[in-house]
Amino acid sequence: MSRGVMQPSQQKLAEKLTILNDRGIGMLTRVYNIKKVRTHIHRRVPILARIILL
Repeated sequence: MSRGVMQPSQQKLAEKLTILNDRGIGMLTRVYNIKKVRTHIHRRVPILARIILL
């Protein structure tokens, strides 16, 4: 088998790994953004933080 040709099972696995990697990056980005927003809210004056959370 030459190096440039992939078997169908290898192609499916490669596609699944690519999708999983993309989803993982998306999840990490969302978690980072949520964490950033939460820490930003907690740094504000407490009365403003309560108003924003309502």
